[in-house]
Amino acid sequence: TALEQLKEYRSPDPVYDREHRLLRALTLLTAAEKALRERRNLYARELLERLENPLPLPELERKHTLLRMELGLGHDPLPDLSRELRLRAKEALKEGDADYAARLLDAASEPNDPDWCFLRGQASLARGNYREASEFLLRAEERYPRETALPLEQCYRELGDFRRAYDYACKSRSFLG
Repeated sequence: TALEQLKEYRSPDPVYDREHRLLRALTLLTAAEKALRERRNLYARELLERLENPLPLPELERKHTLLRMELGLGHDPLPDLSRELRLRAKEALKEGDADYAARLLDAASEPNDPDWCFLRGQASLARGNYREASEFLLRAEERYPRETALPLEQCYRELGDFRRAYDYACKSRSFLG
């Protein structure tokens, strides 16, 4: 019924074009999912083929990929969620939930990415795991020299490595002046 109603839409309309695309995609994906549950695979496949690319939202793109995989239609790669996980981890850190931030970052493990290492170091520091925090922050230091100096000073002070703590204290103060 929803698909029939959407057929009556007249384009172009600068206000409603995006909503029309979104409603159409949601309707087709929901109908395809229902058809799959009812074991009507050919109909589900037909519905998926009627979708316009790209889909209006990443969530819909993921659902489309999963439904295609369930139908055995190629092996589309799963979408890369690392950026989204990093953003959510950043928010979790702002809200003071370092454990959740660490779990999110571990799900998007990118140990060679300085952005990931910096966030992971902040999460470890907030959890009081100074050795782990220092390891991650050192990997991010080249990209974030100013932002890592003070946390590295704290890590080394807590670990009892006062020579390194002093070095990072000097580095941190040099950025201020």
